[in-house]
Amino acid sequence: MISLAKDMSEEFNKSFISVFTNEGNESIPEAKWMYKGPMDEQLCDLEITEERVLSKLERLRDDKAAGADNLVHRFLNRIKGDISCHITYCFR
Repeated sequence: MISLAKDMSEEFNKSFISVFTNEGNESIPEAKWMYKGPMDEQLCDLEITEERVLSKLERLRDDKAAGADNLVHRFLNRIKGDISCHITYCFR
């Protein structure tokens, strides 16, 4: 079984080597500045407050299905007061 896994990993390695190139890191291009407007109107910082997070959590409807994280909205609605400060801290 180990031999089969080793053979498969070697085949995957050959496949990846044939597709990807080794470019090195000596000539990394610089990113271009894309914003063309006035500097005082650029987006610099997002203000994430506990009140905003709590208001978004309050908009969750209990009758909706769980999301990709499998958390049921009814559960989040019951603990929103306890988790809003922690969510705010994570996103700051």
